[in-house]
Amino acid sequence: MRFCLTYIILITVTNSLFATTFLDADSLFSIRLYSDAVVAYERLAYQSETSIDFDKSLLKKANCYKQLGCYPEAEATLSRLVFTEISDTLAAECRFQLALCSYLNSNFNLAETQLLQLKLDVTNPALTLNSELLHILILNEKFKWSDCKLHIQSIVKNYQLSSAMKDSLLSLLNNEYADKKLPKLKIPGRAENISVFLPGMGHVYSGYTKEGIWSSVFNLSGFAFTGLLVYNKYYFSSFTIGTGLLQMFYVGGIRRSKFLAEKRNDVIKKEFNSRVKIKLTPLLM
Repeated sequence: MRFCLTYIILITVTNSLFATTFLDADSLFSIRLYSDAVVAYERLAYQSETSIDFDKSLLKKANCYKQLGCYPEAEATLSRLVFTEISDTLAAECRFQLALCSYLNSNFNLAETQLLQLKLDVTNPALTLNSELLHILILNEKFKWSDCKLHIQSIVKNYQLSSAMKDSLLSLLNNEYADKKLPKLKIPGRAENISVFLPGMGHVYSGYTKEGIWSSVFNLSGFAFTGLLVYNKYYFSSFTIGTGLLQMFYVGGIRRSKFLAEKRNDVIKKEFNSRVKIKLTPLLM
């Protein structure tokens, strides 16, 4: 009898402690003591007796990390989520937050995998709209712009959207993903080929005109100086110096033109992705 009473009292105290601690953790979060809240939510996860309480604790802990800008830690926290014996609503939230944290951590492949799993686990469209919008951002970061276009068209067609959201998506579709407005990327191999025949012009093709002009000047100067040495019969000097100049300016310029084309592509991609992100992020609820 004494053992039973002791057990009941311990269970009651433990449950009371859990509720109070949860309240305390939320209070820490509300006053922006995110680092302290992380510890509190981890303790709640440790004390939890159900997968629901466990997952809710981890979601809140990951939110603290997001507020701190610690996206790898947020992703690692949510990788511990348990998807058994929880509702579709909580499962959708868990998958979405894990995908979001992976996206913020630039882990785009894992983020996309989580969203695809969400579609398999949850069939209620009301719970998957956010994930569909996030999927566009992920595809955009992976430079799959044609897939982005098809994805937006699918959302507009298959989801019950507010007039404002529908207009925003159609505007994005027509203004950013129209075929004529998609980024025109440079071809690194073409930049190299141009530089082989016209030193410096590969730089100009890549969008670096000033550097291309200077490259042309240096190459012409090198060839002229080497020719002058040959004309004056300094054959050994012309060979050694000419070889060095050829390697430095001509061959180096060819390699540089490829690098600049790739660099320009990165700039073009980031500028396009930033425009899309600015327009699409406010639609995430």
